[in-house]
Amino acid sequence: MRALFASLLIGLLPASALAAEALTVDASLSDTTVPVGDIVTLQVRAIARVDGDIRVEVPRVEGLSELSRSQSEGTSISWTSAGQSMTRERTITIELQADRAGQIAIPPVVARVAGHQAKSAALSVHVGESVLPSAETPEAGEVTPPTAGERDVFVRFRVDKNEVFLGEQLLLDCEIFVSPKTSFNVDSNAPPSTLDGFWMEIVDRPQRLERRVEVVGNKSYHVYRLWRIALFPLDAGEVTIAPLAVTLSQNRSIFGGGKRIRRRTQPLAIEVKPLPTQGRPADFSNNNVGRYLLSASIDHDKVPAGKAVLLRLSLSGVGNIRAARLPEVKDLDGFRVFPPTVTDETEVTPNGVRGTKTAEILLMPERGGRLEIPSFALTVFDPSTATYERRTTASMRLVVEGTPDAAAVAPPPSERPAKREGLDLIPVRFRSSLGARDAQPWRRPWFLAGVAAPWLLYVAFLLAARLMKTATKETTKTKSRAATKAARSQLVAAKQALDAGDVATAYARFAEAVLEYGTDKCGVPLRGLTAEGVRSALLARGASPELAEQLGEELEAADYARFAPGTVANTDPAQAYARWEAIFAELEQFEGTKR
Repeated sequence: MRALFASLLIGLLPASALAAEALTVDASLSDTTVPVGDIVTLQVRAIARVDGDIRVEVPRVEGLSELSRSQSEGTSISWTSAGQSMTRERTITIELQADRAGQIAIPPVVARVAGHQAKSAALSVHVGESVLPSAETPEAGEVTPPTAGERDVFVRFRVDKNEVFLGEQLLLDCEIFVSPKTSFNVDSNAPPSTLDGFWMEIVDRPQRLERRVEVVGNKSYHVYRLWRIALFPLDAGEVTIAPLAVTLSQNRSIFGGGKRIRRRTQPLAIEVKPLPTQGRPADFSNNNVGRYLLSASIDHDKVPAGKAVLLRLSLSGVGNIRAARLPEVKDLDGFRVFPPTVTDETEVTPNGVRGTKTAEILLMPERGGRLEIPSFALTVFDPSTATYERRTTASMRLVVEGTPDAAAVAPPPSERPAKREGLDLIPVRFRSSLGARDAQPWRRPWFLAGVAAPWLLYVAFLLAARLMKTATKETTKTKSRAATKAARSQLVAAKQALDAGDVATAYARFAEAVLEYGTDKCGVPLRGLTAEGVRSALLARGASPELAEQLGEELEAADYARFAPGTVANTDPAQAYARWEAIFAELEQFEGTKR
């Protein structure tokens, strides 16, 4: 009776209850409260227990812009007393940017498979007004504390000075402050390409972020500098450095996808002071602001008549050396002055920009004896002392041996062509040797060789082309050698990346190498397969279970290195390379059953 009653109840259940067992879908948000401009992650998970492709429909929501979308699929098989059971799962992760303030409703997500349909619960997210850090400019070298909305991660600008003179160098840092127990990855750490009101130079952009500890607002943070740039103000007055948005992945690891967040720096107001007018020389150029020294030298202090001497004028020191101006050298007594060749040698260091501007000027002596090259002078403004300073060079003496006018000796009369009377013309050739020549060139020894040479060269060309075609003919053995060489080259590149500390690039090189090499060995394309698919392909073609398992594990690690670099940041380079070498050694010995 109980069995009969149970069967009747099942028969009375509505079709929707049975469909819920065949297909389920749920949706969740990484945050339910975010400020305008921040990122919220929507994750959808659909599970089907019937055969067929799962289709998921995610509605578009006004006020939320889609930034990125990724998805993954998996299948599992289990056996019960009722027989085999197959479960398919599809997960979609969508990153949305909050564009406006207010309560934003997200309608249910719909999933369909093999005639079944399921809906998730509706969601909502509260978007508050964007709260920027305090616009009040902190003291030089300091940063403003985090706001309540920034929680455990915030980004700040830091400058080495708040007031600068026009053209003076200013160092600007962009730094991330993170609570000690918070992990993160920076999606992009590129500085802005331009900043209004400044000439800029990138002086530091570390490949690996270095940590230091700093206390801000009575709380300890781990601080990482993303980049440092040198700024040179172009106009006097108050100039504001606009806020910059930085996107980060927070708490992402092999155990969870984490989430992406966006943080903004505070605006910074910089006071750019005009250069003082008191004590300013008339010949001063606004481009010569910095701590500079002027020097001059010549390549020879004694030259024969008719030979030029090279004068070098150099301005070196700390500042915007590209824009600096050198003294003009126009007329020098006793010399003909040629136009200068100016070069810049800029040295960019984490402490700022310095360098040397050099002008090379060719001087041709116009008379013999002792000549003097006078001293040169240039006015610079040193911002460290806020004064105009005169830089001068010492005068230099030069001895010219002989008389330049007599140095250009005319050719002797026997060598000179005669002018025709009344004409300012001379013959092009004034020497010739005329004589009788053989009227029968074919009687000369070189004639037959000249006639036969083109035919011999043509035959040699045909033979060489045939030999090259034979030498370059591709065989199975040459293909295998080429594949091994290419894979080994990728492995060497992976080791170089490991030695440089770039683990993510090293794993990418390794994965590229094994997928191409494995494809050549198996005869089936491995690119595009999951790690499990690669394992199955290798086992199906006779690879050892150990090789398939090791290769699958390393490919999974490569995926983590690609999408969550922080999870493999502490990888031991020596151990990783030893594992990869062992896998390559087994692949070289493996002879799969190719299609």
